[in-house]
Amino acid sequence: MKKFILGCTMIALAYTTHAQRPRLQLDHVALYVQNVEKSAAFYHDILGLDTIPTPFPGLPVKWFAIGGDRQLHLIQGAKEIHTPHVLQHLAFSVDSIEQLINRLTSAGITFYDANGKAATIQFRGDGVTQFFIKDPDNNWIEFNNRKH
Repeated sequence: MKKFILGCTMIALAYTTHAQRPRLQLDHVALYVQNVEKSAAFYHDILGLDTIPTPFPGLPVKWFAIGGDRQLHLIQGAKEIHTPHVLQHLAFSVDSIEQLINRLTSAGITFYDANGKAATIQFRGDGVTQFFIKDPDNNWIEFNNRKH
């Protein structure tokens, strides 16, 4: 009986410990950019993201809706453009890889695979098609056809 009670206590303790973990959800991604107007034009005009109001009128920031209640925040102030590795990226899933590639190509934007090979898409081991582009500040953006 003592073993049973001890076992039940341990299970209850494990459940309580697990239940007390905070539930994390992505709220927003912030990118520090050199020219917020140039970057905002890229994300709005080229990628088609919708702007949303910010609580900072008059400051050099732009906010965009990126699905559900998630947001992309562009904040001006970067002194130099960095070149991150392609594995450091923001990713979006899209309905049509082909339509997006046509749109990007028409806008003169080069796309790459994860190895940096231009005009190349790739297929991940899970069957998802993906490719990458760079924004005006050299931030990598992945596009894929993963279904949610």
